[in-house]
Amino acid sequence: MIAGTLAFIAGVGAVHLLPALPSWWSGWLLPGLLVPVLPRAIGLPLLAALAGFGWSLWEGATPPPMPASLSGADVRLVGQVDGLAERDGRRTRFRLRVERATRGGRPVAVAGHVRLNWYGDPPALHPGQRLGLTARLERPRRFANPGGFDYAAWLYREGITATGWVRSAPVARYEAGAAPVDRIRADLGSRLTASLPPTTAHPGLVRALALGDRRGITDAEWSTLLATGTNHLVAISGLHVGLVAGLAWGATRRVWPRLPGAVAALSAPRAAVLAGGVAATAYAALAGFAIPTQRALVMLLIAGVLLWWYRPARPAHGLAAAAWLVLLLDPRAVLAPGFWLSFAAVAVILYALDGRLRRGGPVRDALRIQFVVSLGLVPLLVGLFGEASLAAPVANLVMVPLVGLAVVPLVLAGMVLLVSWPSASAFLFGLADGLLATAWPMLEALADIPALQFTGAALPAVALVAAALGLGWLAGPRGLPGRPAALVLLLPLLFWQPHRPEAGEVRLTILDVGQGLAAVVRTREHTLIYDTGPHYGGDFEAGGAIIAPYLASRGIQRVDLLVVSHGDRDHAGGAEGLREAVDVARVVAGEAGDLSQAERCPEQGRWSWDGVELALAAGRGEGNEASCALRVEAGGTSALFTGDLGRAGERHLLERADWFPVDWLLVPHHGSTTSSSSALLEAARPDRAALSVGYDNRHGHPDAGVMARYRARGIPVARTDRDGALTYRLGRDGLEGPQRERRIYRRHWHAGTPAAGGGWLW
Repeated sequence: MIAGTLAFIAGVGAVHLLPALPSWWSGWLLPGLLVPVLPRAIGLPLLAALAGFGWSLWEGATPPPMPASLSGADVRLVGQVDGLAERDGRRTRFRLRVERATRGGRPVAVAGHVRLNWYGDPPALHPGQRLGLTARLERPRRFANPGGFDYAAWLYREGITATGWVRSAPVARYEAGAAPVDRIRADLGSRLTASLPPTTAHPGLVRALALGDRRGITDAEWSTLLATGTNHLVAISGLHVGLVAGLAWGATRRVWPRLPGAVAALSAPRAAVLAGGVAATAYAALAGFAIPTQRALVMLLIAGVLLWWYRPARPAHGLAAAAWLVLLLDPRAVLAPGFWLSFAAVAVILYALDGRLRRGGPVRDALRIQFVVSLGLVPLLVGLFGEASLAAPVANLVMVPLVGLAVVPLVLAGMVLLVSWPSASAFLFGLADGLLATAWPMLEALADIPALQFTGAALPAVALVAAALGLGWLAGPRGLPGRPAALVLLLPLLFWQPHRPEAGEVRLTILDVGQGLAAVVRTREHTLIYDTGPHYGGDFEAGGAIIAPYLASRGIQRVDLLVVSHGDRDHAGGAEGLREAVDVARVVAGEAGDLSQAERCPEQGRWSWDGVELALAAGRGEGNEASCALRVEAGGTSALFTGDLGRAGERHLLERADWFPVDWLLVPHHGSTTSSSSALLEAARPDRAALSVGYDNRHGHPDAGVMARYRARGIPVARTDRDGALTYRLGRDGLEGPQRERRIYRRHWHAGTPAAGGGWLW
């Protein structure tokens, strides 16, 4: 059963590695013809893999993506509010399950869910409420950068076919629809929030433990939880579901025999099993049926069925059955990190318990299990997130019993009394919050120790698999031969380093930050950032959300020089976020603006890094004309960055005759009509150019006339809106590139990437 389960998971996941979904007649079913003639040990897993592939392929094609022609269009929608709406001050964000979509009175193909923002002061939105509204829709789109978050994948995982915002058109509200569970969750959430004292230190954590709604957890709290490996405690999983089921089981087992005629109708053990299953299912529903909750519930229900019929079973088979059921209900679950972490954690625990723990009492066994789980998940955590916490064994040693034996029971008791006795609920919630607040300084202290944060920059899959095998070998029984040799399998995890430029060589990467600019210049031992992209609003800015993850994926922990060309929001907006996430040694700016400890861009600044010559030149004037220009030369091959310099700034730059010509040019000011003058292009004579520009931006960049100048001179221009991040190599062998991230990393949910000329590419 285990081999078949692993094969089924592999088949489901294989679909999501493809750049496009294959047809049913493309030949992938042909290996199934071999099943009858293959040995059982091979044929059955093959059949399971094909079944998983086919199921994932069939489900993955529905609902179909929104047509490209509707991107940017106003569409009339009628649908039902799905889940809990989220208010963040200036907007309300919610999901609408589309029932009908029209444009100009004619039906259009918008299906599934859409994720909408409603700005201003919208009416209260309730789960299950039916709405009629007009929204401007966009197809799912991502920033395409190495190491970056794939927003399009997350939307696909959630079944969201379009995003958008509600327009200022008449809105019709209809009667409340179905979704009773979500409506109950919303009502309980409102009551819980109202009952929490103003002095509550961690209201988001209390809400997460009560309802599985983690949106109230602050960024600082998330950072602490992730850095200490305790984030699993706020996911409703086996700890919480098992506690609810156990309480219901114990209470029923004790009370049932005392009820007149109860035992005659149903035995007390079976009544207790039934009560535990009902209670666990109800709690899982209120928690939103997240993947860890599904896994825990399925395993518990399987155990309940076996207890009902008095039949023993191996826990590993229960885990395998849970994986089958979760993926049959939702094959896209394989795209969620929670799926892998939840099942892997239980698998490691079962491995640790399978005769490998010596009898030493429950405390000693618990310590051993915690240690094995914390280390056993390191390869998976590094593969999923690029980092893992070495503080997890210590932190979880304190937090697991505290949360499981004290905080969760208090929160659950508070939820039971929330409607009938609010004051008692408030008291219990306060006690739970007080326990969390007591332990929180310990977590923050562990999180602040850099040595306890293990990072692995873009490790290849073979290194992660080798590390997992090595850790499993080391955790095996004492008599297992060759255990010291397992340490060899850990060496790639500990010492692997991503490829670095050679001495005298430069890597240029223009990141995809939308309408803005962020570039990374890497030599053998040094890193320079030129501009930091925009601040998009709220807590989302390019420095922390895009540049820092890219640097981490390349193993870069320090920025030697940050150059902010000028103070415009689309160039300087991510500077503070970057400085909070990464150690930045020095900052130079064309305009200091709000940047602290920033030096003024020099009139003439020259230096050398690892056999590479770099130079800065200050602009004249304010705003765009203050842009600090950068020239890089490696092995006789040169590149030029001019920020947002206009024609006047370009004329000033042309006075530096030794800066021209160049081999590569960053198109000035995103291709605006104010820049890329004929004089600059004649002097620069680049072989290639790159353009950092946002898709369908409101400025109309790039200008068609400006692009015509580049074409007339035979200069190919790669664009971040079309190609994603662009990487070039400069050195003695000349100019190579670009590598285009949208072509390197393609998945079937990326269909609809805009191409030049308004077309659409896979």
